[in-house]
Amino acid sequence: NRPTPPRDNPPLGIRSAVPLGGIGAGALELRGDGTFHEVTIHNQHPASSAKYGVLEDALLAVYLQKGSGIDSNSDSRSIGQTRAIRTSPPPYASGVSQMGYSGSYPMSRLRVIDDSLPLPVTLYAYSILKPTSTETSASPTVAFTVAISNPNSVSSRCSFYFSLPFGAINDCSRYSISTSSSVATDDYPSCFHMCDMTQTCASWSFDGTTCYLNTKVSHSVYKAGWRCGVKGWWSASPLALTLHATPEGDLYSAGAGNVTLVGVTQSGTSGPAPTITYAVSDDPALLYKSFSDGEGQFSAVTGVTVGPFTRQVAGHGAASVYVDIPAYETATLSIVFGWYFPERDHMGVNVGNYYVHLGSSSEDFALRMANHDTLAVIVTDINTHHSVFSNPDTNYPEWLQ
Repeated sequence: NRPTPPRDNPPLGIRSAVPLGGIGAGALELRGDGTFHEVTIHNQHPASSAKYGVLEDALLAVYLQKGSGIDSNSDSRSIGQTRAIRTSPPPYASGVSQMGYSGSYPMSRLRVIDDSLPLPVTLYAYSILKPTSTETSASPTVAFTVAISNPNSVSSRCSFYFSLPFGAINDCSRYSISTSSSVATDDYPSCFHMCDMTQTCASWSFDGTTCYLNTKVSHSVYKAGWRCGVKGWWSASPLALTLHATPEGDLYSAGAGNVTLVGVTQSGTSGPAPTITYAVSDDPALLYKSFSDGEGQFSAVTGVTVGPFTRQVAGHGAASVYVDIPAYETATLSIVFGWYFPERDHMGVNVGNYYVHLGSSSEDFALRMANHDTLAVIVTDINTHHSVFSNPDTNYPEWLQ
């Protein structure tokens, strides 16, 4: 009969959020504070690797600037600002004061609430859901779209940024019986570069002082403060940025595969098409700085390689979509994230992923989704599905609406 201590329930979208990803293709959650949680795209499940709890350096951000016709002396918001779409971002980034979360499978919405921003911003994250078509709904992709309105009488600049840390994942270890060597080193970039230069290395782990090189892509486990990754490299074309994490000779590994970012070249405005840029770096802070210094496009910063390029070993990669929004219009800037890890295992048995029958790579899936008209159809399908349950005229009981 002890009294229950008072407690506050967390805000909507903080304790959990809508899982984003195709049916049976793995998923991730974009929480109400803008962080990525519960990532299972590398075939994580109870009979295999541990899921990634929080991807600290997976970051969405915007660059915003009111039109040049606005007097900067009377409105400080006319000065360009770079903001992470997070309330508690990494130390190298500035966040926003608060956000409102809402979601219903397979879509999450984050409405940025911050009076200091030059322009209003709403972020949507969604995967494909086509009622009556399981195959269409099994795509290993998620689209991220920001809607930015320009209420001014002159055009305004804006850009959308998305960085991925899959070359070097936080709080993760692949230390196992396949660990063949250990070397003292100062930082995790030294570790994955060492793996790249070692022919027998397939994956690596770093505990803060020591680099462990593995001959296989062993299962990942949670280790606070560690970093881990799979041997691989990035390539960037004008169309896409891809991390190729498929070590030679390590066949049938659940953690081997590829991930891709593709910027969408339409914005839904009457102005010029968006400009897409890609970049990689060993340091996520330098990627963010390059985006900010370049006013929404990646600039030449020491330690950052800007695409196109054919092979770069790096821990982090990012995409940006930049556009000038005409007066009184709203732009939708989109980046599609795709993945492809074909060798799903269960208790050591390779059972595979169904999506291998639907596409050949993460780039293949992402490019097919990365079109303004295609995204519009996907959103229409989602709205059609939602309307069955949320329509005020439905006959379903209230608890099911």
